[in-house]
Amino acid sequence: MRVAASVLLFVLFTGACARVARRGGRFIHGGRAVVVEAATEPVVHAEGPHWLAPYLYYVDISSSALLRLDTSSGNVSRWTVPPGNEPVTLAVPLNGTEGGILISRGRELLEFNTKTGEVGTSFGFADVGRPGNRFNDGKADPAGRLWAGTMGPEEPGTGVVPDQGSLYLLEIGGLTSKVSGIDVSNGLAWNSAQDLMYYVDTGTGRVDVFDFNLTTAAIDNRRTVIDFGAQNVSCTPDGMAIDADDFLWVACWSGWQVVRVDPVRGQVVGQVSLPVQYVTSVAWGGDNYTDLYVTSSKRDLSPEEQQQQPLAGSVFKVTGLGVTGLPGQSVIRPTQE
Repeated sequence: MRVAASVLLFVLFTGACARVARRGGRFIHGGRAVVVEAATEPVVHAEGPHWLAPYLYYVDISSSALLRLDTSSGNVSRWTVPPGNEPVTLAVPLNGTEGGILISRGRELLEFNTKTGEVGTSFGFADVGRPGNRFNDGKADPAGRLWAGTMGPEEPGTGVVPDQGSLYLLEIGGLTSKVSGIDVSNGLAWNSAQDLMYYVDTGTGRVDVFDFNLTTAAIDNRRTVIDFGAQNVSCTPDGMAIDADDFLWVACWSGWQVVRVDPVRGQVVGQVSLPVQYVTSVAWGGDNYTDLYVTSSKRDLSPEEQQQQPLAGSVFKVTGLGVTGLPGQSVIRPTQE
């Protein structure tokens, strides 16, 4: 599949969360002008972007699908993960394999081979005894170990059952719970010194940070970086990435934007406005990691809202930010010593 026509939007990277006025297809403000391009056709619920040149991997949670954007051609490949009726929520390349991707399927972590379209090794199940739970977001730390979190059941009309999820570390012996009592496990990022791990539990409305031991994967001293509600950021935090200056880039669910956060001051210092309400996650890519890829969703939009937001569910490419990102890591197969 190839995107039929790229839609370019000129938006703002501002120094504060200011209102952005739209005039004739351009978003105008006193900050740096950046370009947002719809790089793919919409899916229902795009999530979990991960760059491995020249590809951007991502998932459509609602369709049990793994997707891969070839950024050199614009072509998108799509695989439905058997049996096709369980949510696929994360996708991280497996180091040292040809076409191997570590994915989640419901409460299970497993290998998927994009060469054959087949499911391979299972790395285990999370939240045993809680069959309504599922995995959500996940990433590899700088040592190549996968961290992946879960969430409770989504109840019609009431949302996610709170405090049912956990954050897991995938090790040689299987999955180890590192944090429990999670609402919706989401964004993860590690700083350039590799001694801090940033974490989003969307239900808290916060970005938190742990002291992180690269050798042992121990985490402790959890504390708040930013509380979105207290800072009047009108959204809830979702997926997250980090740049070379150790500033966080946080996707804003129901917020029409990605915000840049100074974790030292605990403040939003920049934003990129988007033409979609439900922004789900972000990842750095491009030759020099200067392109920001942003996933989005149309799952919770009414038919009228989908007409008003025709690009909802697309992956966007943001350029001109003047910022270099830190690359994501592939997963080292946990059976390797």
